[in-house]
Parts: sequence; C-alpha cells; structure tokens
Amino acid sequence: MFKNISALLIALLLFSCSSIDEAFIIESDIDKNGNAEQILSLLDNAETRKGKIFIYSNTQDGLTHYVRVNDEEIFMRDREVQVVDLLEGDNNIYTFNTIFGDEVGNCSQEAYTFNTKNFPDFQTHYFMIFQPAAKEIAGRMFICYKEAHLIEEAFFYFLDYPKSRWNKNWLLN
Repeated sequence: MFKNISALLIALLLFSCSSIDEAFIIESDIDKNGNAEQILSLLDNAETRKGKIFIYSNTQDGLTHYVRVNDEEIFMRDREVQVVDLLEGDNNIYTFNTIFGDEVGNCSQEAYTFNTKNFPDFQTHYFMIFQPAAKEIAGRMFICYKEAHLIEEAFFYFLDYPKSRWNKNWLLN
C-alpha cells in the first residue's frame, strides 16, 4: 500500500511541476504580437526608422520588465527591441516592475523626459535599458533599472555586443 501511495504522490508531484512550468511561461509583447520581424525590418532601413523611438533591453538578467513610453506600456524580455512612435515635443520613458500592484525597480523613480526641440538633428531616438550597480535603499542593496538615451552608433553596437563597456560619448542623457 505504501508503494502505491508513493507512486501516486510522485506522479502527482511530476504532473503539478509540469503544470506550474506551463502556467508561469511569461510572454512579452513581442511574443504576444508576433511583430519581431516588423521591428527588425524597421531597424534595417534608415528611412523607416525616422519618427520612432527604439528601446533595447540589455539588463542581462534574463527577466522581464515594463517600459512605459509616452503613456504606452510595453512588457519586455531581456535582449528584446521594441519600437514606439516619437512625439513632437516632450517624450518620456520609464522602466519598472510591479510588486503587489506597485511600480518598483527604477533607479531614479521618475521618467526620463526629453524634448525633440532639444535634439533638432535627431529624427530617431534610441534607448537602452540596463541595470547599473545596486542601489542602497534603507540599508539594503537593490538592483534597479536605468534608461540610457544613446546615439545611433551606440545602440547598434550594443545590439551586436551587449556586454561591452560604455563610451561616455555615446550617451545623450
């Protein structure tokens, strides 16, 4: 009888583990929308990139997070690229996660805002989401997200070499 109960418990455990794995598969917006090829084709053509904001997640943690760009919320996985329309005037970008309904995990705790009038030579804007060194909050160290406003050369360089070092001349913010 003990053997039967043991076999039943093991089977139940294996079944529940496989169900849990399927339940916790997290799809990013690219997975849901199936628009990865469309984004890549936009990146391949300098003309189609005009009037866009491209965001590359380079957190190197393999996890997902949210990015809010001009009130549009995007759910991204590490190493993904997303695109949104550039607005004339103020644009903002804010990276975060949610815990119990609260937005957490942004290093500055406020959106990075830029105005297109301050960048008259740029028709496309590029951002990279990364995790700088841990931030101390109330005596504890936490990993947080930061948005880097990059020049085009840097954006494409980090797509090819995500673990590369920074060049301060690549930053616009």
